[in-house]
Amino acid sequence: MSTALRPVKSNAEIETFIQRWAASEASEARNSHSFLNELMDLLGLPTPPPASRSEESTDYRWEKNNSDGTSNTKRADLYKSGCFVIECKQGSHPGKPARGHGERGKPKWSGAMYDAHHQAQAYANNVEHKPVFVVICDIGYCFDIYSNFDGSMVWTPFASTGVRRILFADLLQHVELFRAIWTSPASLDPALHQAKVTTAVAATLAKLSKQLETEVSSKEAVSQFLMRCIFAMFAEDVELLPRGMFSKLLADWSKE
Repeated sequence: MSTALRPVKSNAEIETFIQRWAASEASEARNSHSFLNELMDLLGLPTPPPASRSEESTDYRWEKNNSDGTSNTKRADLYKSGCFVIECKQGSHPGKPARGHGERGKPKWSGAMYDAHHQAQAYANNVEHKPVFVVICDIGYCFDIYSNFDGSMVWTPFASTGVRRILFADLLQHVELFRAIWTSPASLDPALHQAKVTTAVAATLAKLSKQLETEVSSKEAVSQFLMRCIFAMFAEDVELLPRGMFSKLLADWSKE
């Protein structure tokens, strides 16, 4: 098994993959391994090693045993220690006879995706090294991505994607996200991004403050002005002010 990332295949190859698998139906069991193997190949992702007698100790494997200590043994479709659990489902196209886990967008399908999240979350809580991500994949249609950066028992929608669900048709827009999920999930922690943004904003405010102080004699007046601007931006974000109002005002001032 190679743990290193490989080059991503061409956009044309990925588009061909998207088009071919968008037509998939039938059952999850018949499609999941082929689908994920091809996905990993196209995105240059490391693949699991061959199965062996000691496979239960392998930190990256297909069909990870998630026995809860009873006779009820279940298996995660794909597992990588500390990184992810992937649970695959297979929906059917709207307007066609329902197969697999139901017609997409209908209550049966939505229920199946909801249940899959809880199923995968139970898997994730039953392994020694909890994964950061739980991914529910409706083969050829979407990926529902949940994250857990604090080590709790709950995986919630991954906010950094902007939406919980990534449509399969938009795969090309999220190549780097999947590569990070596979190899460096901690790098996707929103707290790291927030810290960088906070540092950048602080640096910008410091620079602006120095510029204003060359034009205004009172440092206190500059400080009060900047604090009022920050409050106005906050008020706009939480909609205490009409959205866009303060931003538009600044844009109008900059034209004068």
